[in-house]
Amino acid sequence: MGYSKWAGSLSSRAGHVRPLRHLVVMVGLCCVTIALQGQTDDWQAVEKLAPGTSISIVKRVRQGCELVKVTDAQLACDRHIGQDERALVFARDEVREVRLEEPEDNRVIAGAIIGAAAGGLIGFAGGSQARDPEARGYARVYGIPLGAVIGGLIGHSIHRHGAVVYRRR
Repeated sequence: MGYSKWAGSLSSRAGHVRPLRHLVVMVGLCCVTIALQGQTDDWQAVEKLAPGTSISIVKRVRQGCELVKVTDAQLACDRHIGQDERALVFARDEVREVRLEEPEDNRVIAGAIIGAAAGGLIGFAGGSQARDPEARGYARVYGIPLGAVIGGLIGHSIHRHGAVVYRRR
């Protein structure tokens, strides 16, 4: 391979490196921005939350509850365990972190919608392979509700924490 061909192929590859660098820089900036947003030591942000807001609190371990009242000295919330409701009170200096939490229903609904779409696609793809037209229809008809049930169960079991409202430094 001559020098001119080698240099030409090298310069054509250089065009692909520049966008990759931009992508790496953008991802890095996003990660730094997200990390900085989560670093807050502002108890007033907790005081601004509305009663009934679903939160989680870290003292030693994470506990989920619904906010009742916040003062300068403490945070009070209710924890629902089955049919029982337990009042929890945390002194401000014991609280390491407060996060917003999504209600469980939102996760189930999102999982069911994603599962129904996936089940429909799988049913459509699998049904198109069948020779019997009736089997094609059943694959599509049963794929959507089956996917919704499976997706709802997965959505119920997957738990992602929300945004950090307060983190003690």
